[in-house]
Amino acid sequence: MATKNRLLRRLYNRRHITSAGCWEWIGWCSRKGYGMIRVDGKAMAVHRVSFKLHGGRCTRRKPMVLHTCDNPPCFNPEHLYAGNARRNALDVAERTGWPDRSGEHNQNCKLTDGQVAEIRCRYVPWSRGQASANSLAAEYGVGAAYISWLCREERHARPARSVS
Repeated sequence: MATKNRLLRRLYNRRHITSAGCWEWIGWCSRKGYGMIRVDGKAMAVHRVSFKLHGGRCTRRKPMVLHTCDNPPCFNPEHLYAGNARRNALDVAERTGWPDRSGEHNQNCKLTDGQVAEIRCRYVPWSRGQASANSLAAEYGVGAAYISWLCREERHARPARSVS
């Protein structure tokens, strides 16, 4: 296993510090522009290696290393943080002004947020009457499985709750 000091030296010898404070990797890069380095014969993303060497920790809930600077070759540990795919997408949308495509804003959405709220109020799991997934699905023109997913909150964005 490569030692921490040796790896740090390799990283520091191949960086260009920009005016924004980014440490840009000037070695091998992936097609998406992320710096790459071989560690014990395995190709690894430089920003992930830097994050771990500087004490950062990825967890099961936050398995990715994200950039605050939106600069793929950057490996400055001050510009890196642990996150997940959802957090990454939200950050990109916030920084770039991408429109919200969740819930009824999605072009493929068949139900409005109001209809979803109504379904969630009316649905009774395992029932066979008017509040069953099948009857609600027929009423709203969607599948019964989709109704179940909605009520388990696996699909369709939930309207923002007010914090009091």
